[in-house]
Amino acid sequence: MAWHGNKYRFKGRAGSRKGYDGRDILTPLRASSLRVRKIDAIASAHGGASFTLSSADQDDLNAARKRAAAEALAAIGASPTEIRAFLTYLCERWDEWTGRGRQEIAAEYKRQIALAARMVTLGEGRDFSALAENVGRVTGHFENTLNVIFPDWTKNAREKAELSLKHAVVARAPIADASLTLTEADISDVLDWLEHINLWKVHLSIETILARQFSGSRVDHVALAKEVESMSTTFEHVVNALLDEAGVKPVRTLMNKVQRFWNAVPEIHSLLRTEYGLVSTLSKTRADQTAKIGSLRATGPNIDVTRTILAAVLYRNDGQHNAMAAWSEEELHEANRVFLTAIMFCRKNLLTNPPNP
Repeated sequence: MAWHGNKYRFKGRAGSRKGYDGRDILTPLRASSLRVRKIDAIASAHGGASFTLSSADQDDLNAARKRAAAEALAAIGASPTEIRAFLTYLCERWDEWTGRGRQEIAAEYKRQIALAARMVTLGEGRDFSALAENVGRVTGHFENTLNVIFPDWTKNAREKAELSLKHAVVARAPIADASLTLTEADISDVLDWLEHINLWKVHLSIETILARQFSGSRVDHVALAKEVESMSTTFEHVVNALLDEAGVKPVRTLMNKVQRFWNAVPEIHSLLRTEYGLVSTLSKTRADQTAKIGSLRATGPNIDVTRTILAAVLYRNDGQHNAMAAWSEEELHEANRVFLTAIMFCRKNLLTNPPNP
């Protein structure tokens, strides 16, 4: 980078040159600093006391950031071509310093790219994916460069969830009749549905569990246990959402809810009604109840579906009431597999045997 008169000139790897007003370099930073100033102003209004941003404060802050970004873009008067060239230059420098192994310099370029991209998306009302498409592949990667620098969390989380459901659930799924047999197509269906209703907790839990597993750390074990406890709550939230879609109000306990949800499959429904005592650890241990669930006599082809639902409710009840920190890692992974399997069976049941209102 060199100074020529009143212009900074940047030379990219391809040898192209482009001039910019020197003030342009600081504009993204100035636009970003508005957030800090706005929060300081809100804090001053609270007299130095601890506070949480109200919805109105958050709306005000977001509106102020958009105004500041739009004003910054208007002030520099950069054309779309110049904006793209500036982001291209920053991306090329990030790639160059990353390739040299100078991560501290690459990190600063990444920060500057984030500031500039935020200014453009807020100021022009564009979403990040549109900006990434506009900048394109300028560093030789197979994806758009901005997506390489700032990976799409939803895409990565989806890939992790797909692999986990494929190997931990579908590959080990219990035998069931044709209407309830789980396939890889059901993975896409359940994830599409969860994402459509913005229930990202399954994705989040899978990501955290993968990060915490098998480390041998006591802290990681406690965190893993807490995440499986969270997955047990998510199982109930999924049942609630499925009942809502079926036009059935989700009321009372989780056991009552699953009984209502499976009322169109007599084989499963009858056992859920008669064997409800197997989901409590009030007078029996979890190990005893798990063994009894496993020894239930088959009354049709879906006995293992019934066992999965009962085990999921049992693990949820025991985990929520007594916590899971004392469970072994093997037990935690098995519980998580059961919750995910139960979620997939319940989703498939809505499509093939929806509950009667």
